[in-house]
Order: sequence, then C-alpha cells, then structure tokens
Amino acid sequence: MPTHHKPQDHFPQDHGFGSWQPNMGWWTTANSSFISIGTEWQAFVGRRVKENLHLWQELAGAKTPQAIWAAYSDFWQKAVEDYWNEYASFTKSSGTSLEDLTADHHARKEASLHARAA
Repeated sequence: MPTHHKPQDHFPQDHGFGSWQPNMGWWTTANSSFISIGTEWQAFVGRRVKENLHLWQELAGAKTPQAIWAAYSDFWQKAVEDYWNEYASFTKSSGTSLEDLTADHHARKEASLHARAA
C-alpha cells in the first residue's frame, strides 16, 4: 500500500482536475516592475541624502545670515523639485507597470482560452 500519492492519483485527467495548474507567469512581470521601482527609489534616496549632507556643509561655511538663508532656500527649492520629479516618475512607472500586468494577464487568459478550445 503506497503512502505517498501524486495529485493525479486522486484527480484523473479525464475529470479535468489533473490539467489545472496555477498560472504564476504574472509574477515575473510584477516582480520586474517592483524591482525597477525599488531600484529607482533607492537611487533617489541616495541622491537626497547627499543633498542633505551638502546643506550641512554649506551651513557650516556660512558667514552671514544671508548666506544661511540662501543655503536653506536653495536646499528647499531643490528638495521640492526633486520630490516632485520623483513622484511624477513613480506615478508613470506604476502606471506602466499596471498596464504591463494587465496586458500580460489578458494575453495569458486568451492563450488559456485558445488552449482549452483546441
């Protein structure tokens, strides 16, 4: 008496259960999108950390209140610009990733329907 059964032993092909397999192909598309977005975010944070450190260097070297004001003003203008650009880039990447996932899903669904019909 066997103790280990294969799934097809319980669900023969003629009942349709043996042919069902989860389609995880979407995960490849999603994973590459997540990696791309994560890589971009890490690069952005690295650039912003450098800008933050540069601010402290400028403040340490400032001799007048006007120089301090100019350093802060430049820093915040650049920060707002950088964050806005990153937000726009992130939104665009997310939209593109969602479009890719949707297209991949529809293509796989169509292929599955054609395979079943054949």
